[in-house]
Amino acid sequence: MDLSTSDTTAVRSFYTGLFGWTADEPQEEFGGYFMFNGAGGQPVAGCMPAMEGAARDIWSVYLAVDDVSKALESVPARGIPAGGGFSARTGGSRGRPARPVV
Repeated sequence: MDLSTSDTTAVRSFYTGLFGWTADEPQEEFGGYFMFNGAGGQPVAGCMPAMEGAARDIWSVYLAVDDVSKALESVPARGIPAGGGFSARTGGSRGRPARPVV
């Protein structure tokens, strides 16, 4: 799960206070991305500054599937255009619908 936000300082304070999470230092080589950590230092969420022209404050949730391509092929049958897959930085693949699903 990742949070893209217009104010990383405010969300660091908010979520560390609300849930008792800790927050790593932002990694400039990854555009200011940092991790929130829960009990025992376990990573619970990532956070990054919102990109120019993108949604200002939005959580992204990631779901695991056995086959990304097969899952994306089934999306249009449910009335949502498929957005396509792409390689993840950490290995493997990711995909997303062309528009949010609510």
